[in-house]
Amino acid sequence: MKPIVTLRLSRALPALVIGSFGLLLLFSLFYQHNRMLLGIETEAMEDVRRLLADTELHIETLYRHGQQELIAEQIAELAVDSHIDSAALLDASGKVLRATRFEWIGRNYAELSTEPGPAEFERLRAERRAAVRFSADRQRLTAYQAVAMATDPGRLRPNQIGLLVLNYDLSRSKAASWNLLVRSMYPIWGIGILLLIAMASAISLWMERPLRHLVDVVGRFAGGDYRVRSRLAGNSELAILGDALNRMAAELATTIAELAESKENLAVTLFSIGDGVIATDAQGRVSFMNDVAQTLTGWHLADAAGLPLERVFHIVNAYSRQPTEAPVAKVLATGCIMGLANHTVLIAKGGAEYQIADSAAPIRRQDGEICGVVLVFRDVTEEYALRESLQQEQALLRSLVDAVPDLIFFKDRDSVYLAATRRSRATPAKPKRSCSARPISIVSTTRPPPVFASTTYKSCRPAAPSAMKNGSLTRTANGCCWTR
Repeated sequence: MKPIVTLRLSRALPALVIGSFGLLLLFSLFYQHNRMLLGIETEAMEDVRRLLADTELHIETLYRHGQQELIAEQIAELAVDSHIDSAALLDASGKVLRATRFEWIGRNYAELSTEPGPAEFERLRAERRAAVRFSADRQRLTAYQAVAMATDPGRLRPNQIGLLVLNYDLSRSKAASWNLLVRSMYPIWGIGILLLIAMASAISLWMERPLRHLVDVVGRFAGGDYRVRSRLAGNSELAILGDALNRMAAELATTIAELAESKENLAVTLFSIGDGVIATDAQGRVSFMNDVAQTLTGWHLADAAGLPLERVFHIVNAYSRQPTEAPVAKVLATGCIMGLANHTVLIAKGGAEYQIADSAAPIRRQDGEICGVVLVFRDVTEEYALRESLQQEQALLRSLVDAVPDLIFFKDRDSVYLAATRRSRATPAKPKRSCSARPISIVSTTRPPPVFASTTYKSCRPAAPSAMKNGSLTRTANGCCWTR
C-alpha cells in the first residue's frame, strides 16, 4: 500500500489561501483590463466612424459651394483630437491634396504608406463606404472614407471621388487604461486584504492552533509523558481526534504500566534465581543476563547486550578443550529444548573456568513464532569435585574390603543385599542375573547363617558386634554386615 503524502498545514494552508486570493485578484485584474481594452477599441471605432461621416459631409458641402479653401481648415481641425495621429485627403490618383502634416501635401500617398494598395484604393473609392482596420498589434486604427470632390459639367452625380484617410492612435489610451484600472482596484485590494487577514486569523484560531496542540500532545506522549492529554473541546473533527487520542493514551498508559510492572516482576524473579539465565533475540544476540550469569561469564549486561552469545558464553569440552557449540543455534533451528553435553566447561571473561550444566529453550510469541532463546545454566564444579572424590573413596574402600580374607556380606535397612567381598563373590554360586538389590538368601551358596537374613536393622545392636555361629553381625549406618 502506497503511503499517503501529507503537507504541513501551518505552512501549506496559509500559502494556499494567499495563493488562491492572489490568483483571484490577478484574474479579476486581467479580466477587467481586457474588458477595458475592448471598450476602448469599440469606443475608438465609433469615434472614428463619426469623424469620418462628419468630415465627409463637411468636405462635400464645401466642394459643392465652391469653398475649397476651407477644406484645409476642416482637415486641420481633425488634428485637434489627440488620438488622431494623421489625416489626409487624397484625389482620385492617390495624390495628397490636404493633410495634417504639411510635408505630405503634393506627394503620392503610396510613397508614405504601403496601405492601401492600388487595388484596395480603387475598391474603397468604388464602394463609398467607411472602412476601419486595426493594426497587427491593435494599437492603431486606420480608417478610409470615399469623398465626392467635384462634378463635371452636364453630370448630376460627382465623378471625381477622393479618399479620406485617418490614422487613429490607441496606444496612449490603452497604456492609461492599465494605470486607471490599477487605481480603481485599490479599494477592492484593501477589502480583499482585510478579508485575507480575517480568514488567516480564523484559520489560526480554529485550525492551526488546535493542530499545533495535537502535534505537541503526540510529541510529548511519544517522548514518554503518558499523562499528557488533549484539551480540545467541541464537535469538530479535530476535537473528535483529540478525544480519540485521549482514550488511546489512557489505554496505552495503563498497558505500559502493566507491562512495566510485569517486566519488573519478571526481572526480580530472574535476578532471584540461583542459576544463571541468559536470554537472546532471534539472531542469537544477548538481550538479558541475571546476576549469576554475569558473575559466571565475567560480563556485565551493559557490555554484553547485543553481542553474539558465543562471545559471551564461551564453553569447551573439559577433556579435549575443543570449543563446544552452544545449544542456542539448535534451539532456533529446531524449536526444541536442548541441553549441554557432559563435561562442559565455561571459560569466563577473566579466564576462570566452571563446570556447568545447562539447558536452552525457545521463547515464543503468542502466534508461536520464535523470538529468542533462554539459556539456564548452573555451576556444578563442586558437585563434579565431590563426585570424583566419592568415586576415589569408593575405589579405595573397595580395594581395602576386597583385601580382607574373610567372607563379608552387606545389606541395607530393607534387608536388600548391597555388596560382598571379593572372596564372597568368588565362591561358587548358582547362576543369577544380578546380586545387587536382591535378598541375601539367594546370592551365594556360601550363605551367612539364617539369623543374618532374618535379623532386621532395628534388632541389630549398633555398638558391639553380635557373636553368632560361624561369624558376627554388626549394625552400620545404612544396614547390617555379617563377617566370618
